[in-house]
Amino acid sequence: MANQEYDLLVIGAGAAGSTAASTAAEAGKRVALLERDKIGGTCLNYGCDPTKTMIYIADLLYKVRHAERFGLRIREASFDWKLGAVMGAAGAKACSWRHLRGGRCLVSAKGH
Repeated sequence: MANQEYDLLVIGAGAAGSTAASTAAEAGKRVALLERDKIGGTCLNYGCDPTKTMIYIADLLYKVRHAERFGLRIREASFDWKLGAVMGAAGAKACSWRHLRGGRCLVSAKGH
C-alpha cells in the first residue's frame, strides 16, 4: 500500500467518528477513517438500529396475527431468522453511509 497523506485521522466509525469524518471531508479535508469492525459502530450494527428493527418486525407480526378482528384474514404470518432481515437492514444503512459521502470521505480500513 502506497503512503498517503491526510489532514485528519479519525479512529472509530460510530456516530461521532463518522460525523467528524464527514464534516471534515465536506470542508475539503483529506480524511482517513479507521474502524476495527463495521462502519456505523455498535449502535448501527448491533445495538439501537437492529433492536428498533426487531421491535418493528415484532409489532408488524402481532398486528398481522390479530388482524382478523378488523376483517382481514391472513393465513400464516411468521418470521424467519435465517433471512437475516434484522442485521441486513443495519448493513444496508452502513453501505448507504459510504455512498452518501460521494467518495469524499476517503479511506475506510479495517483495524485489529
